[in-house]
Amino acid sequence: MAYRARSGDIVSLGEAKDGAMTLSVPLHQYTGELDPVALYKAQTAVRTVVDFLAWTLASIPLHQYRVEDDGGRTRVRTGPIATALSRPGTARGAFRHRQSLYFDLLLHDRWVSYPLWQDDGTLRFVRIPAAVTRVVVDAFGEPTGVEVGFPGESEPHFLPAGEVIFDVGHGLEVGAKTTTGYSTLYTLRDLAEELREAGQYRQSMWRNGAQVPAVIERPKGANWSDGARRRFERSFARYRQGGGREGAVPILEDGMKLVKVEAYSPSETQYVEVRKLALAEAASAFRVPPELVGAREGTHSNVDAYREQLYQDVLGPYVMAYEQAWDVGLAGDLGPGEYIEANVDAKLRGSFEQQAKTSQALVGAPVVTRNEQRARMNLPAVDGGDDLITPLNVVTGGLASPQDTAPKALPAPRAGVKRPDDLAPLEREQAALEADLAAFWTGQAGRLATALEEHAAKSLPPIGDLLDWPAERDRLIKLLRGRGHRVADAGAWEVLEAWGAGDEWDAAQLDGWIAKAAETNATDWHDGLLRRVVDLVTGGDWKNGLAGIQAWAIAALFAKTWNTELASFGRHDAARKSGLRTKTWITTSGNSRSTHAALHGVTVAVDDIFDNGARYPGDRLANPAETANCSCRLEYGRE
Repeated sequence: MAYRARSGDIVSLGEAKDGAMTLSVPLHQYTGELDPVALYKAQTAVRTVVDFLAWTLASIPLHQYRVEDDGGRTRVRTGPIATALSRPGTARGAFRHRQSLYFDLLLHDRWVSYPLWQDDGTLRFVRIPAAVTRVVVDAFGEPTGVEVGFPGESEPHFLPAGEVIFDVGHGLEVGAKTTTGYSTLYTLRDLAEELREAGQYRQSMWRNGAQVPAVIERPKGANWSDGARRRFERSFARYRQGGGREGAVPILEDGMKLVKVEAYSPSETQYVEVRKLALAEAASAFRVPPELVGAREGTHSNVDAYREQLYQDVLGPYVMAYEQAWDVGLAGDLGPGEYIEANVDAKLRGSFEQQAKTSQALVGAPVVTRNEQRARMNLPAVDGGDDLITPLNVVTGGLASPQDTAPKALPAPRAGVKRPDDLAPLEREQAALEADLAAFWTGQAGRLATALEEHAAKSLPPIGDLLDWPAERDRLIKLLRGRGHRVADAGAWEVLEAWGAGDEWDAAQLDGWIAKAAETNATDWHDGLLRRVVDLVTGGDWKNGLAGIQAWAIAALFAKTWNTELASFGRHDAARKSGLRTKTWITTSGNSRSTHAALHGVTVAVDDIFDNGARYPGDRLANPAETANCSCRLEYGRE
């Protein structure tokens, strides 16, 4: 039987036979859902987020290292594996190879790279497109190798684990012999279909709708001969472009009126809002802060903070899985004590100036030789340039840096911290936050109802003019910051009182995070409420619908989730400042979601991420499905 490729799928050309792939059944188990590649090509929001991740992740190089007998590690710069990591092929560089693999991962939830050893002992890495691969698993769902179905071949090739480098997402099938993972883009298919239909509707509306800003009305029953009508039309045409009297004021005949026409309703012109929403939802699906891809406007401070988190909390799981897959795939070819690691530090380093100052302060002396610095500047080595030079004013136990002139006085020890007298127990602070939020939303619903009543007898203004939305948002930010800080403080003191108040903990250090989180939550509320108000106003029966908006608002910021995140953040900060080293996930509900129930009793290092992608319950960086309405908590320990 012959096969050929079509849209990245393998399809048969001959008669079907038992166990063979048949027409329109691709290798990656096509089920009628939107094709990830087609979605990537057609949807701007998807392409923006996937490109951002693939380009950024591909810029992190892989290196080979060796652990020495003294515990130090040395980068291996020669040998077939080290060379192939920097030059995987003869036609493309390492960046493009990594980028292709990350594209496969983001679009198909799997990637495969085949180590091709040459007769001369050199090594090449060949990317096998994800669309022609399936990962073979045993009865327990553990991968045992990869099946590759090339066009024109009747049977797939089997590459056993250990001879191929690959990774695949979590498989949910029970008893299946193969898996392909689950592309994140399948989750976005409903959004894509909605955007496609909305786009087609807007195009039809703009193409077929009345494209006039105004019309001329004349008195009913007034006599108007054909000659008079044509004379008026010729006269009025002179006021259009190219007519000779553009910009002048036309004189209408007796009884005529120039009436402005509202060609489109508010809901039909929310084009920019829809595009931003699509980009924000695509970013959330891939756990990327929307500010980094332009889905939401951010201040310089919070965008800078998000960039600091990028290579740790956002890209960290991707990089960890990627480097571990290479380490496992090359285990049989690596020497004793050798391993593969992604050089994330190269992306986290500051400027060379900052590195030099920090390094000198850490070790108390220069850290590079003259020849090492000359190599950075692409200059040749000089005789005697391989020795470190220590200035005469720098000695062991003396100055920390050649730039210092005298030892700095140690700061006075901080007085022990004490729980504020007016800080209530955590449960009471959380209840107060929920009560204040309910009061805010009830008052806002009243203000919105009053605005709608005032405009009910006439045409509605733009939605943005119904209320002073910036003032509403600022009011909510103030509430979230004030009450939120008290909840975080109360959570922190649960840990501090259980383990002893650490002198390093300071409640003021929570201000920055709480301010940014309050602003983000208030912005999400603002965007979501505007969308629902548009639907309400254009739906007709807004009086009955207003109660629904109020009910949504009370749940929109999911006060319970916000409370959980605040308390968890406060506990986590206090635990780290108190020197606690481990954290254990504890479920508090009898019907916890499966991912949380599986984590009950799981203990990890205090700075590690749990398997559900969260650092702690309610963590905003995790998938919303893992945080909404969560009431779990953590227990901390010293070991």
